[in-house]
Amino acid sequence: MMNELGAVGERLAASQVTLDELPQTSIWDELNSWGKSIVAWQRHIISHAVRDGMLSSERIDEVYRLFLREKGLDKGDEELPDVPESVTGRAAVEGTPLALQAVRSLNNVNAIPDVSHLTFGPQLTVIYGQNGAGKTGFSRVLSRACFSRSSPQIIRNIYYDDAPDTPATAQFIIDRGNGPDEEVTFTDGDEHSDLKRVSVFDSFVARIHLAKENELGFQPAGFDVFDEAIRAIGLITQKLEADISQKTRPNKFNQLFSDPGPIAEQIDALNHKSDLAALSALAIFGDAEQERLDELARQEKGLLAKSPVETVKALATAKTDIEALQKKVTEFAGKFAEAALEEARGLLDEHQAVLLAAFKAGSDIVSNPRLSQTGSAGWDDFVLSSRKLGQTEGDTYPEEGDPCLLCHRPLDAPSATLINRMWGFLDHEARKSAVAADERLNAYIAQIRALDCALLPGDSRIRADLSKINPALVSEIDEVSASFDGRRNALVATLEIGARAELPTGDFNLPNEALAKALEEIEVQAAALRDGKFDELLAKLKAEHIALRQRQVLSKNIGDVVAHVEDLVWIVKAGGSRPSPRFVTDRQKIVFEKLIEGNYKKRLKDECAKLDCSLPFDFKARGSAGKTLRGFKAKGGHKPDEIFSEGEQRALSLADFLTEVNLNPTSAAIVLDDPVTSLDHQRKISIARRLVEEAGVRQVIVFTHDLVFLTLLSDYAENTGHSVVGHWIERHSGMPGHVNIDETPANTRIYRKTTKAKEFLERARKADGREKVDLVRSGAGALRRTIEEVVLVHLFKDTVRRWNEQIRLGAVSKISWSDEVADEIVALQDDTSRLLEGHSNSDEFSGGMPDEDGLARLIARVDALIEKAKIERR
Repeated sequence: MMNELGAVGERLAASQVTLDELPQTSIWDELNSWGKSIVAWQRHIISHAVRDGMLSSERIDEVYRLFLREKGLDKGDEELPDVPESVTGRAAVEGTPLALQAVRSLNNVNAIPDVSHLTFGPQLTVIYGQNGAGKTGFSRVLSRACFSRSSPQIIRNIYYDDAPDTPATAQFIIDRGNGPDEEVTFTDGDEHSDLKRVSVFDSFVARIHLAKENELGFQPAGFDVFDEAIRAIGLITQKLEADISQKTRPNKFNQLFSDPGPIAEQIDALNHKSDLAALSALAIFGDAEQERLDELARQEKGLLAKSPVETVKALATAKTDIEALQKKVTEFAGKFAEAALEEARGLLDEHQAVLLAAFKAGSDIVSNPRLSQTGSAGWDDFVLSSRKLGQTEGDTYPEEGDPCLLCHRPLDAPSATLINRMWGFLDHEARKSAVAADERLNAYIAQIRALDCALLPGDSRIRADLSKINPALVSEIDEVSASFDGRRNALVATLEIGARAELPTGDFNLPNEALAKALEEIEVQAAALRDGKFDELLAKLKAEHIALRQRQVLSKNIGDVVAHVEDLVWIVKAGGSRPSPRFVTDRQKIVFEKLIEGNYKKRLKDECAKLDCSLPFDFKARGSAGKTLRGFKAKGGHKPDEIFSEGEQRALSLADFLTEVNLNPTSAAIVLDDPVTSLDHQRKISIARRLVEEAGVRQVIVFTHDLVFLTLLSDYAENTGHSVVGHWIERHSGMPGHVNIDETPANTRIYRKTTKAKEFLERARKADGREKVDLVRSGAGALRRTIEEVVLVHLFKDTVRRWNEQIRLGAVSKISWSDEVADEIVALQDDTSRLLEGHSNSDEFSGGMPDEDGLARLIARVDALIEKAKIERR
């Protein structure tokens, strides 16, 4: 599969870092382990501090929602974000080889065609492309899919108005070194543990290592996560304080009440411990409460307008009515009590027994094996009706010869005798007993049905009087009336069908206590009036009136009162839930001492030496504003941008990146996106040399638009014997993303012979038409590159190199100048232009279309030129 894509067939070599240099865990292992022990909102912070470097305002909002849920400070129905299970998304797979072989089938990634793809060699791969050529689209896919501290947005095709608004996708081909290549499908937003073993370095990654506003000028890879976590916790705290402030409001509900009272006192003393259930119960104010409020106003007015004697008489009447009501309730309860139900059971049992006896008697008198209903109630009705009809026909009916009542045929003697026996059953004692029992049962049913269970009829005086005194009691009496009525209807229905087992049972919830209390209150009021305690009675009525009036006011404002108390509860709970950065600083201290005190410092020093960057830092830690800052403190307390150039800062960041990668046993390939942007030539040389060296340990993939850096990488790889794969990304017809596989401006070695031109020649000989012309021109282009290499490598004996400012003076003595060779070079340059551009000053190649024979003649001339130019001065 990979050979079809043009990938180098070699497999990944095992890491060459010795085991004694490796710590037991890396910073990412430590963060993953920590993530398993912290709650969701904390893990969300750490996860996105790893993935994004700095949490966006949207991420902070997500964390805050998670924090509120964990602390029980939200409503419990808000949508929550998905929290990564793994802080880094990287799996612990120490010692397992992994190499990227290709990335292909890019979809919805900038304007890159889905046929464009990249292949990666086992050591160094360089992807070259000018700005706007489409290189960034590939590098962003790698940053999103692999382990990167930046999270660049993948932009859809802006040149296509109908581009789907769906996540970008790509397909990675990976090699584990133990079998066939594997395909990994990536969708933007997904995480794959295998791809997370590939680390990405770009400009953003370089920046996050450098502190901005504190004296700790540099932090090792991954340790910025702690500072970002502390910053995020600070923002969460600010949000919490803002919500607390917003919910903190003065209690103005006491202004609702003009008179003192128990409800007013409770409202004035509202706090987070206020009983909302009790307040809500007090806020119930319906028709009954309104009627009572109106009655209290009437009673107050009446007390003030009437004499105490008249009031005492009215109370006496009310007492008589309530006592009568008590008696009526007791009577009804007795009619439906268990003892009364026993009477109903007895009637049903008797009725059942006599019916069975009558049935048996009927069967004995007149039986027929083919008739099963003889003696039944239906049969009894039939016999009774036939006798009545027969008696109307004559006193002696039926006699032999009389017509049958049904078929009108003359009756014979046995038939007349049978009819007489049947009619005789109607006077049988068993039947008489059954009829009597049926009449008793029907009379009982009629008696129960006739009961009027309305204890307080709607138009009765007692209901009107009791509604004025105690409307709540009226409601309670109505409920009892409804239960009596239900029991009566159930009893009647059960008796009518004779279903003894379905007779209703159970006791009633009688209002005896409420009635007794009402009588007691009447007696107290009457006694107070008789004893001259008029003012005391009036004050009592007024107090009840105020209480009801305050309940009425509370009922209209209970929603706001409840919300206020809930806010007070929330404020107290939130005040005790303020997030602390302690879990961050404690873990930071543990991890810092565990990892950095060991191999890290020595390894970083070595990396800085290789990259030619100084390390004027002391390893220190300090506390500030409740957090512990740990890192390398610049000597003299200077900020990094005060003592380091931009190149030194980037080199230091790259040194830290390489240190972390080499100390992390799970690290596989590394990807670097424009690592030398804005750096001077010497710095580019140092970084190129170091990356080529790293390619001997693991896959190194470099994206660059710097042609000098591209050449440096290629030269160092060539000199050290490391394999290098190069691709060139260009714009074609104004659209980006066209990939020239195995082709870069720095692939000079393949042009030192005419091999490339000969490849195009062979393909041209098999092609036709326009394709043939294009292949001939491509061969001419390759041949012109070879002529340039002849000048640099053979004629001038590699004294100067493309994109390299150094001059190899030692090689000057080997130069053997030849005017003949120089003239041939100029002539060949002109003749290749004919094939490329369709014009030439040479008669041999003027006119006509480019053809393979002309290209073949040019190749032969260049081969001869190479041999002549190789001659060295003696």
